Amino acid sequence: MSNRDALLAAIVAVCGAAAAIPTTAAPLPVARVTRSEPVLFEKDVLPILQRSCLACHSQSERRGALVLETVDGMLAGGDTGPAIVRGSAEKSLVFTLAAHRDEPVMPPEGNDVNAANLSPEELGILAAWIDQGAKASGVSAA
Repeated sequence: MSNRDALLAAIVAVCGAAAAIPTTAAPLPVARVTRSEPVLFEKDVLPILQRSCLACHSQSERRGALVLETVDGMLAGGDTGPAIVRGSAEKSLVFTLAAHRDEPVMPPEGNDVNAANLSPEELGILAAWIDQGAKASGVSAA
């Protein structure tokens, strides 16, 4: 079973069959982030995750066994493996699903916590952080 199929099965098990219905939505736009300083997890990324992801993917609510509160949690991943691949947003499930580049898109439409899609700027920050090595703030990547 592929990672995508396993993730889909986990979401269906947690969210119900409606989550398994493929969407026809186009990928979301991603803003290009250019800045001289690195993107920091605690300062830049964690607030985005808190607004749109942690209601379902936190220590207290581990849908798909995925915790997005820490870099270690994302590296450990959930039922389908790691949520991030350091250095490659395009290979990281958390980015590709949030950017609606792969199914199932996150957050799912009609989710029970009213989580909204990430904005182009938020997706750009997430992608830049992952591409920069997905470091915990102030800590070098392992």
